[in-house]
Amino acid sequence: MIKTLLNKLESKILTKLFMRWVDNEYDLETLALTKGMIHQKETEIKFAIDQANKKFVVGFKRYDEQ
Repeated sequence: MIKTLLNKLESKILTKLFMRWVDNEYDLETLALTKGMIHQKETEIKFAIDQANKKFVVGFKRYDEQ
Protein backbone atom coordinates (compact mmCIF):
# COMPACT_ATOMS: atom_id res chain seq x y z
CA MET A 1 0.00 0.00 0.00
CA ILE A 2 2.76 2.44 0.92
CA LYS A 3 4.76 1.41 -2.15
CA THR A 4 1.77 2.14 -4.40
CA LEU A 5 1.30 5.51 -2.76
CA LEU A 6 4.98 6.35 -3.20
CA ASN A 7 4.87 5.31 -6.87
CA LYS A 8 1.86 7.56 -7.49
CA LEU A 9 3.52 10.45 -5.69
CA GLU A 10 6.77 9.93 -7.60
CA SER A 11 4.86 9.84 -10.89
CA LYS A 12 3.07 13.11 -10.15
CA ILE A 13 6.28 14.85 -9.06
CA LEU A 14 8.18 13.66 -12.14
CA THR A 15 5.34 14.77 -14.39
CA LYS A 16 5.36 18.26 -12.86
CA LEU A 17 9.15 18.47 -13.18
CA PHE A 18 9.01 17.31 -16.78
CA MET A 19 6.36 19.88 -17.65
CA ARG A 20 8.45 22.60 -15.99
CA TRP A 21 11.54 21.44 -17.91
CA VAL A 22 9.65 21.53 -21.24
CA ASP A 23 8.40 25.05 -20.48
CA ASN A 24 11.94 26.25 -19.80
CA GLU A 25 13.71 24.39 -22.62
CA TYR A 26 14.50 26.31 -25.80
CA ASP A 27 16.92 23.92 -27.50
CA LEU A 28 15.06 22.52 -30.50
CA GLU A 29 17.40 19.56 -30.89
CA THR A 30 16.82 18.42 -27.31
CA LEU A 31 13.06 18.88 -27.64
CA ALA A 32 13.04 16.92 -30.91
CA LEU A 33 15.03 14.11 -29.28
CA THR A 34 12.59 14.01 -26.37
CA LYS A 35 9.66 13.97 -28.78
CA GLY A 36 11.21 11.04 -30.64
CA MET A 37 11.71 9.08 -27.43
CA ILE A 38 8.10 9.67 -26.38
CA HIS A 39 6.83 8.68 -29.82
CA GLN A 40 8.94 5.48 -29.75
CA LYS A 41 7.58 4.51 -26.33
CA GLU A 42 4.02 5.24 -27.50
CA THR A 43 4.56 2.97 -30.52
CA GLU A 44 5.91 0.17 -28.29
CA ILE A 45 2.88 0.39 -26.00
CA LYS A 46 0.42 0.41 -28.91
CA PHE A 47 2.16 -2.63 -30.43
CA ALA A 48 1.95 -4.50 -27.12
CA ILE A 49 -1.75 -3.68 -26.81
CA ASP A 50 -2.38 -4.81 -30.39
CA GLN A 51 -0.57 -8.09 -29.74
CA ALA A 52 -2.54 -8.70 -26.54
CA ASN A 53 -5.88 -8.01 -28.23
CA LYS A 54 -5.09 -9.90 -31.44
CA LYS A 55 -7.99 -11.96 -32.73
CA PHE A 56 -7.22 -14.91 -34.94
CA VAL A 57 -9.54 -15.14 -37.89
CA VAL A 58 -10.75 -18.62 -38.65
CA GLY A 59 -11.70 -18.47 -42.29
CA PHE A 60 -12.47 -20.74 -45.13
CA LYS A 61 -9.81 -23.06 -46.45
CA ARG A 62 -9.05 -22.71 -50.12
CA TYR A 63 -8.77 -26.11 -51.76
CA ASP A 64 -7.71 -24.78 -55.15
CA GLU A 65 -4.20 -23.91 -53.88
CA GLN A 66 -1.45 -26.48 -54.26
